[in-house]
Amino acid sequence: MKPINGNILIRREESDDKTKGGIYLPSKSEKREAKIIAQCATLTDAEFVEGDRVLVAQFGMEDVYGQKATYLTKADKIEAIIHADKDGDYLTPVADRVVVMLDPQKEESEGGIILSAKQVTDSEWGEVVSTGRGCEALEEGDRVHVHPTRGLHIMLEGKDYIVLKESRIECVDKSQTP
Repeated sequence: MKPINGNILIRREESDDKTKGGIYLPSKSEKREAKIIAQCATLTDAEFVEGDRVLVAQFGMEDVYGQKATYLTKADKIEAIIHADKDGDYLTPVADRVVVMLDPQKEESEGGIILSAKQVTDSEWGEVVSTGRGCEALEEGDRVHVHPTRGLHIMLEGKDYIVLKESRIECVDKSQTP
């Protein structure tokens, strides 16, 4: 099967997040990792290639190809490429995406009051750790403010990251940039 019209064929990464009966557990439905199986020939300037592990915003239409479940989706639904080396996994955002390492959340106020989950996640600050080729206003090390529902969350090496379009960044605090 060869995708056309800007589509790619992806396969979800295997996971043991299901019961013995084959029912997927909630954490599996959150998993957004996939492997690129094939891509449209016209995607010559794409930042990813067949075989890359990627983070996907939407999986698209499910089909069976090679006796395994695959998904046909648009290339612009790829958020980042997942690389692995001896130091662990890291992300390279594509196009106009950025990877932000979120600051650890306070669970209580300075006065000692325990904060509710809503208060903890209303908005977040973090540091830009990587930018895609299409980013114009941000650079690595910038301190940015993001809304937690406007991107794709991922946990790598025990740290919380969000991958989102540059246009979804709410503000930049250049006074806090190293």
